Amino acid sequence: MTMELGGRVTIECKKNNLQAELEFKLKPFFGGSSSINQISGKITAGEEVLARLTGHWDREVFIKEEGRGGTELFWNPSGEVRGQRLKRRTVLLEEQTELESERLWQHVTKAISEGDQHKATQEKFFLEEAQRQRTRERQQNLVPWTPQLFHLDPATQEWRYRYENHSPWDPLKDIDQFEQDGVLHTLQRETMARQAVFLGSPGPRHQVSTAPGPAWVLQVGATSTCLALLLWVPHSGTLSPHS
Repeated sequence: MTMELGGRVTIECKKNNLQAELEFKLKPFFGGSSSINQISGKITAGEEVLARLTGHWDREVFIKEEGRGGTELFWNPSGEVRGQRLKRRTVLLEEQTELESERLWQHVTKAISEGDQHKATQEKFFLEEAQRQRTRERQQNLVPWTPQLFHLDPATQEWRYRYENHSPWDPLKDIDQFEQDGVLHTLQRETMARQAVFLGSPGPRHQVSTAPGPAWVLQVGATSTCLALLLWVPHSGTLSPHS
């Protein structure tokens, strides 16, 4: 399971009456690597738009000031910054449970990667029909649907992830994050007399991917408006209440 955080972030400078609004865009269902980790945004002073931002938070971000023709490079992470990115931990396909997204959608994914739209549509139909069949069986047997990973908040009537953790990332204690059977875990360490003690282990089911993971500490330098942005994006996939 991969978790992707998306939405809007607003940073205000009351002293200079400046505001930056950034939107972290979620990966679309169809799209290549260029559609991953996209952002867009604008810098305003009151109601006036001073500049607009486009690009990818883990690659290049460009700025275009209003009233000027071209765009300029605003942010490009150095090799040192890229090296701070966490490694992604993945679960071997054969070790995943039956309804894990990667395993469940593997035939659809394979057909899309091979450019076979007809095959992808067929495989998607098989998955949807199997889901409808399970629903019919539950209804016939009067068995209520009980999500394993989500619960309905009685106050807001919204579905919430059971194992959500709002604790900020602590680089002094936290080493890694991984998912096991739909539950997110944080691997931590204790430093005692120059010796690191690891609490918990992802076990043999997990392997570290050589591909860079989704966690960055991203700091953007000042523009001509002397605006500094500090962005932290700890995770990257979407969670479904039907998982």
